[in-house]
Amino acid sequence: SENENFYLELGQFLLEKIRTSDDSFSPIESDMLRAAAFQALYLEDAFALINDNYDLYADLPLIPNTSMKLNMYWALDFALFRTGYIDRSLEVQRRHTIPLSHHLEDYGALNAILASHGAYLYNLGRYDEAEEVFTASLADTTHLTTGIKTSLLHNLSLVYYKLGDSNQYIENQLRALDFAVESGNIRDQLSIYRALHIYYRNNRNWDLSQQYIEAALELAGETEDKEELASILISKSVYNNQYLNNLDEAYRLLKEAELLLDETINYRLSVRVMDEMAKLYIQRREFDRGREIFEEIVDIGAENSNNQMYLTAIIDLANTHLLKGETDRARQYIREFNVHDITSVDFVDLVDARRIEAELAIIQGDLNRAERIIDPVYQQVIERARDMSDPEGGYWHVEDEYLNLFQLYADLLRTMNRPGDLVRILDQLKTINDASLIDNPLIRADELSDEELRESNRINDELDELRKRFLAADEETRLSIQNDISLLTAEKNRLTRRQSTEVLFRPLQTWKIQSRLKQGEMILHVTRILDSFYLIKIDNQNIDQKKLRFDFEQQQLFEEAIAGLTSGDTDLEKLYEIYNWLELDILPEQVHTLIVVPDSYLYQLPLDVLPVSRPPSATSYGATEYLVELRRVRYLNNLQDLFRRNTVRRYRTDFTGIGISDFQSIPDSELISLPKAPLEVTSISNSLDRLKSHDTLLETDATVSAFRQGVGQSRIVHLASHSQISEDDPLFSRIYLHPGSAEAGRNESGIIYAYQLFDMNLSNDLIMLNSCESGSGDYFQGAGIMGISRALRYAGAGSLVLNSWSVNDQLASEFAQQFYKNMNVGKSKSGALQQAKIHFLRNKNANPHFWGPYVMNGADRPVVNPPGHNTATIVLALILAGGLILTRYQRSG
Repeated sequence: SENENFYLELGQFLLEKIRTSDDSFSPIESDMLRAAAFQALYLEDAFALINDNYDLYADLPLIPNTSMKLNMYWALDFALFRTGYIDRSLEVQRRHTIPLSHHLEDYGALNAILASHGAYLYNLGRYDEAEEVFTASLADTTHLTTGIKTSLLHNLSLVYYKLGDSNQYIENQLRALDFAVESGNIRDQLSIYRALHIYYRNNRNWDLSQQYIEAALELAGETEDKEELASILISKSVYNNQYLNNLDEAYRLLKEAELLLDETINYRLSVRVMDEMAKLYIQRREFDRGREIFEEIVDIGAENSNNQMYLTAIIDLANTHLLKGETDRARQYIREFNVHDITSVDFVDLVDARRIEAELAIIQGDLNRAERIIDPVYQQVIERARDMSDPEGGYWHVEDEYLNLFQLYADLLRTMNRPGDLVRILDQLKTINDASLIDNPLIRADELSDEELRESNRINDELDELRKRFLAADEETRLSIQNDISLLTAEKNRLTRRQSTEVLFRPLQTWKIQSRLKQGEMILHVTRILDSFYLIKIDNQNIDQKKLRFDFEQQQLFEEAIAGLTSGDTDLEKLYEIYNWLELDILPEQVHTLIVVPDSYLYQLPLDVLPVSRPPSATSYGATEYLVELRRVRYLNNLQDLFRRNTVRRYRTDFTGIGISDFQSIPDSELISLPKAPLEVTSISNSLDRLKSHDTLLETDATVSAFRQGVGQSRIVHLASHSQISEDDPLFSRIYLHPGSAEAGRNESGIIYAYQLFDMNLSNDLIMLNSCESGSGDYFQGAGIMGISRALRYAGAGSLVLNSWSVNDQLASEFAQQFYKNMNVGKSKSGALQQAKIHFLRNKNANPHFWGPYVMNGADRPVVNPPGHNTATIVLALILAGGLILTRYQRSG
C-alpha cells in the first residue's frame, strides 16, 4: 500500500473486528487475528495502543509453539517495556518467553530473556529475585558467550550492591573484568574500571580509587577514542577536586581533556569540560575567568538550541555575579532566566535559581519578599525528599544547592528574630530521609505487587515533573499545581499503604514543645548545615539560638577527640575544648537533664563524657569531673519524638535476653567470640526480680526467626552480640544472630539488616543493644545517622540504649548488669544509665572510653515503679477522696 499508516490502520481495523465479532470466529481464528493485530501495530511502533489492548494478546494458546510465537511474545515484552509497564513485561516473560525458550531449547534467546528479566526485577526493587535469576543464568556453562557472562556478572554485582554485600559486589565486578579482558571488549573494561573507581572513592579508599581510574586512563590511552579518554580525564579531575582537594591537579587534567576535544564535534562533552573548568575558577575565586567560560556555554547552548544547557549556564552566571557582589548583573540574569520555559531545567538547578532570587531580595532589604520566594521552594524540597528515595542508595543525598537554600532560610529567620520558625525548619531537616526510608524498595518489594511497584515509580516521576512546574509557575498557578501534587501524594500513600507524611512530620509549635518540658529539663537542638552549627537551647520558658562557624579546625578537633575515645587514647583536653565550643559551660545551674537532638559528630560523641572544668592533663581521667556527674543526658532523633504516645499493651514476656558467644558459623569469620554474652543475659534476667516473665535466647536458639517472633512481644529486649555499621549504605547496618536452619534462605544467614527492622511491628518499652557500634553509623548531611537506631525507633521501640564504639567484652557485660540493677529499683532509663556511668568511672575505670559509649534514645519513663510507688499512690488517692468528702459535707451544710 502507498498509505504510510497502512499497518496502523490495519491493526486498528483488526482490533475493532475482534472486539465486535460476537464469537463469530473460531478459537484458532480468534488467536490468529489477535496475533495479526499485534504484528501490524508493532510494525508501526504503536506501543501505547498495544499496551491499551494487552488483554487481547496476553494469552494465545492455539498459536503453535514455534520460534515465530517466541519472537512475537519477545516483541510484546519490548513494547510493554517501552511504555513503562515493566510488570506486564515480567508477566509475559514468566508465562511465555522463558517457558517457550526452554521448550524450543533456544538457549541463546533464553539467556538474553533472563538477562532482561533480572534487569526488570532490579528496576522494581526485587533484588532477591534478581539475584536468583542472574545466578541461575550464570550456572549455564555451555551456552553463555564471554560477552553475556560479562554483562550478567556486572548486573549481579549491582544487585549485591543493593543488598549491601560489598564483598560480592567487588568479586563479581572483578570476575566481569576478567571476561571483558578475555573477549577484548575495551568498553566493558572501561565501564568496570570506572565503576570500581567510584565505589572506592565513595568509601574513601583513595589508593584503590586512584588505582582504578589510572587503569581506565591507561586503557583509554591505548585506543584512539579521544572522547572516552577526555571523559575519564574529567572524572579524574572531579575526583582530585572534590575528594583530594588537589585543585592544581584537577586543573591540569581538565586542560588535558580540553586539548583532546579540539577536533571533536561532541559539543556536550566539550561543555562538560568547560563547566568543570569554570567551577574550578569560581572555587579559586577567579570569578572573571569563570564568568567568561559560562558566557561561552550560554552561546553554545543558544547555537545548538539546547535550552537546558543555556538556562543552567544563565543560573551559573547569576551566581558568579552574586559572589562578586555585582547584584545588578545577577538580577539581570535571573530576569533573563525567568522569561524562558524553565521546566527543561533540572529540579536542583531550579532550586538554586530561586535561592539566588531570594538572596538578592535580602540584599535589597526586602526580607518578606525573600521569605515568600524561599519558603515554598524549601517545602517542595522537603516534600520531594519524603516522597521518594534515592534509587542509587536507598536514602536521599542532600545536594549542595539544597544546603545553600537551607542555610539561607535559617539565616533569614535568625535575622527576622523568629526562633520558633527556625526550630521548625531545622527540625524538619532531621526527618528529611525518614519517610523515604519507609518507602525504600527493599521494604516495598515485600509488600507490593509488580503492578503496584510500577505504579509507585510512575507516580514518583509525575510528582517530580509537577514540582518542577511548581517552581517555574507564578503564585496564582501554584495553588492548582499544589492541589495536583497533594492528590498524587495521597494516591501514592494509598497504593503503598503508607501513612501520610503530613501526619508523620507535622510542624510543631514552640509552645507545644515547651509544654512537654519539666522544670530543670533543657533541649539542646543541634543542626549542621555546610560550615555552620546551629545550636538552639529550649527550656519551658525560653529559646536561645546561636550560630557557630564549623571550619576545618573544628572538624579536626572533633575527629581527633572521637578517634581518641574509640581507641582508648582519650584526650581530655580536646574534650574540654569541645565542651567550651558548644557553650555548655554557660548552662543554667538548675538544668539537671539535657535532651539532645544531635547532628553531625554529636551522633558519635556522647556529651556526658565531656569534662566540665579544665582537666589537670589530657589523661588525668580519675581527677576530672564530667558532665555525667552533674546532668542526665538523653537523646531524640527529632522533636516529634517528644509527642510519641506511650503505648500501653500487654506483653507476652517482660524481659527477653539474646546472647551469642560463638560466631564461627556466621559467614563473616572475622567476628571475635564474646564469651561473657550468655552469662550477661542470664545475670540480667536474674537481677530483674521485679519483672515477672523472662525469656532467654542463647547461642543456637538466637536465630533471626526467633528474634522476629520474640522481640516484638517483650517489654524489654536485651541483645548481647555483635553489630556492624555499613560503610557503604547505612540501611545495611547489621545485627549478628545465629544462622539457624540452612533451608531458611537469606533471612536465616544469621544477619538482620537495618532495613529489615523497619517493617517489624515493635512496641517495646526498651531495647538495649550491648554490641559494638550499635548507635553510630555513617553521617549524611541533613539526615543524621541512618543506622540501626533509627530503624528500631521507626519500628516502634519506645527507648533504646546503644553504644557508639566497641569496648572490652568483660566491661561491657559488667556495665549492662549495673544499668539493669538501677532499672530494677525504679530509676528512669536516663537516670539508670547516668548512675551506671558514675559507678563505673568511680569504681572501675575512669577513662571515658570504657563507660562513655552508651547513649539512651527515646522515652525516659521507668520500666518498673520505684519502691513505695503504690503506697504513695494509695495515700494520695485517700487524701483526694477525703478532700472531696469534706467539700461535699461543707456544701450540704
